[in-house]
Amino acid sequence: MTHFRFSIGRLEDNLASHSEPDQAHTLPMHTREWLLASASAYTSLDRAFVVRVSDEHDNRLAAIAFYRCPSNRVCLLGGIDQGESVGLAVVSKPMLAEVARYLVAMGEVLDLGHYPTSDGLLDELKHAAGGKGFVLSRRLPTRAMPCLELDQSWIDPLSKFSKRRRKVATRKIKKAGELGGVDLKVLSPTVDEVDELFAKAIEVESKSWKSRVGTALAQDSAQREFYRQYSRSVASLGDLRMCFLEVGGVAAATVIAVSWRNRFWALKTGYNEAYSAVSPGEMIFQRLISYATSEEYETFEFCGKEAAWTKLWTTLAQDIESLRFYPWNFNGIKLLLIDGLQLAYNRLKQRLKRRAT
Repeated sequence: MTHFRFSIGRLEDNLASHSEPDQAHTLPMHTREWLLASASAYTSLDRAFVVRVSDEHDNRLAAIAFYRCPSNRVCLLGGIDQGESVGLAVVSKPMLAEVARYLVAMGEVLDLGHYPTSDGLLDELKHAAGGKGFVLSRRLPTRAMPCLELDQSWIDPLSKFSKRRRKVATRKIKKAGELGGVDLKVLSPTVDEVDELFAKAIEVESKSWKSRVGTALAQDSAQREFYRQYSRSVASLGDLRMCFLEVGGVAAATVIAVSWRNRFWALKTGYNEAYSAVSPGEMIFQRLISYATSEEYETFEFCGKEAAWTKLWTTLAQDIESLRFYPWNFNGIKLLLIDGLQLAYNRLKQRLKRRAT
């Protein structure tokens, strides 16, 4: 039986890289490159730390990254700030139970973001928290991390479409041809080439609806800094994929992606609305799914949250919940009251809005 040992360590000293095999890492969001970029963009290295899990010989079994939020709580690093749903990087049920006990014993208010329900952490936290605190969970209506399992039949994605959808897609491909033709470029840049391609991706995305709602990289400095640093880090390992769909020689859509563990992770996408008549956003995914199939990737990972457009490709996604822990101390009770009132206010506002419509 493994005896788990826990310690708090510096972020820089306790994380495994993309290039290091680590069975606890099931997502690129668990790796050193992602987490260091997250800390730099959304908080600081001084506020970030790692809960290190090791065996009796001090061999690292897992490293779970957190940071201290300005709201006087401890937040899981590398997930909710980027709109991703990230679970704890643990390798077994016994370890998860021990981790839950350790987290409760820390006596901190914990915010685990939009957490995947499948690993059973909620039950383990409730068991560990008995008499020591309160676990607040709320099932979220939107699922996360849509995933398409690939086989050779996906080499021609249009063959998977309904007759009507295939007809519409074929018409738009023909129209794009009339505008000068369509070309997909999947680039694996060096570190020195990243900034120029990253600027090109930002320009494409800035010409979409994201600019109107303020979520484009050009407007969100923290998000922009995160993706720039992460892109440079994974480019140094040869894992970055900068993808552009060109219509008539002009970039009409873009996807920032990473190749990791034989899965293709589409992290950030954008398109130029001037080409909306040919649906460049859908067209780039048609071409990328065909590309990923030809390169023999196991899955195509859409990342982020499930949406109407991802459901056109796959219904495989993860259920998620908002998951927090409040210890029975002054800070825990205070933040539980504040968060409870905010939740009640939001629900009331939504109810009144529905009535008004």
